[in-house]
Amino acid sequence: MSVSYLEDALGKYILLYLKGDKTFKKKMLNYNLSNLSSRINFAYSIGFINEKLMNDLNVIRNVRNEFTHSFEPIDFKTEKIDKLVKGLQYKFRNENNTSNRKQLTTYIFALLGILLPYLNKSLDLKNPIDIEQKFIKIYNSTKSQVSDL
Repeated sequence: MSVSYLEDALGKYILLYLKGDKTFKKKMLNYNLSNLSSRINFAYSIGFINEKLMNDLNVIRNVRNEFTHSFEPIDFKTEKIDKLVKGLQYKFRNENNTSNRKQLTTYIFALLGILLPYLNKSLDLKNPIDIEQKFIKIYNSTKSQVSDL
């Protein structure tokens, strides 16, 4: 469910910087940017995120898709999910001591923490934020705390 919030937030953030009227923007969101994959690719192509963050967002998207489309019972300990989560390039928590679920949840809420203040218009929208730099700042500030987790 938190991936859906991230997908929605990323789409709304991108809309803030698109040119055109409300109708045009709605068409962009509903057709060209209608899914998380296209929103990730668009955010990367215009420089909102770097390649590592793009890859990690695709990991999160793939985990969500595994849960959504699997015919077999799966959980966060399933080998395929475990392999995907281990592929994250930014790790907020000690990989050996933290569940896959906590790893993904921390990651998603860090990104939401960056995007939501802009969507709520509590921050200046004159220039696009550098999601990458803000994310890396949060990531680096938590790395020193990883040994305590």
